[in-house]
Amino acid sequence: MVVEGFLAKAKETARQITSRSKAREALEKYNNNEIDLSTFNDFSIPILQDAINLSQFAVGINRLDQHGKLVAQVGLSAPEKFLHPPDIADNKPMLSGPVTIDNDSYIVVSAPIINRQKSRVGTDIVLFTTSKLREIVQDYTGLGKTGETIIGRLSNNGQPDLFFPTRSELELGRKAHISGNSATAKQALEKVFVPDRERTVHLHETHHDLVAYGPIEGIDWGIIVRMDKYELFKPVTKQVLIIALVIAVLVIPLGLLGLILLLRPLSNRMIIHIDTLQREIKAKENAIHERALAEEKLLDEKERLNVTLRSIGDGVITTDLDGKIVLINKITEQLTGWSQQEAIGRPVQEVFNIINEKTGKPCDNPVNKVLTSGKIVGLANHTALIARDGTQYIIEDGGAPIFDKESKMIGIILVFRDVTEKRKTEEELLKVKKLESVGVLAGGIAHDFNNILTAIFGNIELAGMSIDSSSKAYHFLQEAKKASVRAKHLTQQMLTFSKGGDPVKKTTPIGKTITESANFVLHGSPVSCRFSIPDDLWLVDIDSGQISQVIQNLVINAKHAMPEGGEIRINCANIEDIRSETPLSLPGKAYIKITEQDNGCGIPEKHLEKIFDPYFTTKQDGSGLGLAISHSIISKHNGHISVQSRIGEGSTFTIYLPASERRST
Repeated sequence: MVVEGFLAKAKETARQITSRSKAREALEKYNNNEIDLSTFNDFSIPILQDAINLSQFAVGINRLDQHGKLVAQVGLSAPEKFLHPPDIADNKPMLSGPVTIDNDSYIVVSAPIINRQKSRVGTDIVLFTTSKLREIVQDYTGLGKTGETIIGRLSNNGQPDLFFPTRSELELGRKAHISGNSATAKQALEKVFVPDRERTVHLHETHHDLVAYGPIEGIDWGIIVRMDKYELFKPVTKQVLIIALVIAVLVIPLGLLGLILLLRPLSNRMIIHIDTLQREIKAKENAIHERALAEEKLLDEKERLNVTLRSIGDGVITTDLDGKIVLINKITEQLTGWSQQEAIGRPVQEVFNIINEKTGKPCDNPVNKVLTSGKIVGLANHTALIARDGTQYIIEDGGAPIFDKESKMIGIILVFRDVTEKRKTEEELLKVKKLESVGVLAGGIAHDFNNILTAIFGNIELAGMSIDSSSKAYHFLQEAKKASVRAKHLTQQMLTFSKGGDPVKKTTPIGKTITESANFVLHGSPVSCRFSIPDDLWLVDIDSGQISQVIQNLVINAKHAMPEGGEIRINCANIEDIRSETPLSLPGKAYIKITEQDNGCGIPEKHLEKIFDPYFTTKQDGSGLGLAISHSIISKHNGHISVQSRIGEGSTFTIYLPASERRST
């Protein structure tokens, strides 16, 4: 029966929800006091929400622990009277309801949560919408103009409780025939639930109707199918009237014998017709049952495909041959900003808006490429997806044709993935390798150049000693000496950059290093510095000398950006989970965050990508090594440094450093 199939599906869905191993193991840990309620909910709620998203009819899950206490709830909350473990010995899901919540009807399934040792560790109370059941009941196919299906039960006061409006209510919009239905339903339901009575289908005849009724397995419901007798036997009645007219004409000449001879085949024909009608009804019942099984199989297949589609980590879009969207998955919804309901039927280029990230020009529609070639195509390099809210994602992959069983193209599938963070990580690795290679080169040059400078510096000193200090030549020698000193400092920076050197780390409170380094650079400067360093800032494992050099480099750059004075703001904060701050793949979770912000002239956007490159500088007298050295030092501390800037709005440098395992003194 279709109704029993629906209820069986509800019980199976509830059983699948309870069988999710990760959520069950978390419940066992909570039962054993290994985790608290907050940790349990943080882990379990997303799993239960996913279960609702994957189900067609489940609308609420209420999870009870081993003592029957409510510990997690997603979706619609079950009424209080259902929030208790069912008293069942075979550990199978139990049906109850329906229950009305906010004028809508729901079925309640109580499903025990069973662990690997076959012990009950909790219970799920799952609510299912009855919308599909209502569709089944109100499908009057094969029931003529008066036939209908009624589902109900006997209430505590012995009156029939019918779950859905009758056909006459729906079609006539009034309480027509209700009293008759109620009386018929009461008689049928009373007979259905007679103790020890065989659970089978029975027939009952009233003044107007022919009624079939029987119990629904697994729940205290009964099903009733009724049809007006006049409509049911109308074809037979018509033939009887025709034959009656013939009898009226022939009865006088034929006499009683003729009448008997005529009535005998008529009664036989009536019996044959009734048998034929019963066979037709049985055939229709079988056809409806087979159709229901096929629909259920189709729904199961659709759900499996939906689960598969939602489980894919890439974005998926399917279109028809006109380029109109047929389906998108959850990842596509997240990346494009379009829901599946909004996207279906729209041109693919409206939802899948792609441009060349270098030029900003629209890319060719991949659907058109596939339609033209009939083959798998890849997206062009440097492809960016523009989401509905303007967010830009760098993506990879392409499209392919969809063929039916006859090898006829029926649509296109696009599969793509967000590689924005992968690209950033690759750029960071490339930058590190670039720094290393340039450092090796710089080290060789600096070493030789330092030897030459030593000779130049020594000869300038000797020449100065042999010339009168009042002479013009002596003045020139002093200028040459100053230039040599500057060259020596530059050479020293190059040597520092090339050697790099692994940091000699110690567990240190970084606040003092930051304030002393910044104040040292700004001494006597018109630029001030405002610090915001919390007293509970975590300890870090750092080389204080190297980190001091980083802070000094940043503050020097900020000071140069504000030649007429200004303010630098340095803020520090504890970060519990670095993944909430940045998508970069940094080791561990706990970090401290340092931001250095100025209100200077800012950095042009075109220079931001090169700002940490060796020898890149926007200052006439700069060496281009300060930020490169800073980047190298922070990387060797397993941290990360980045910059944000706009012309006229200043610059903000952000540093993340791993917190020490011993976070406080």
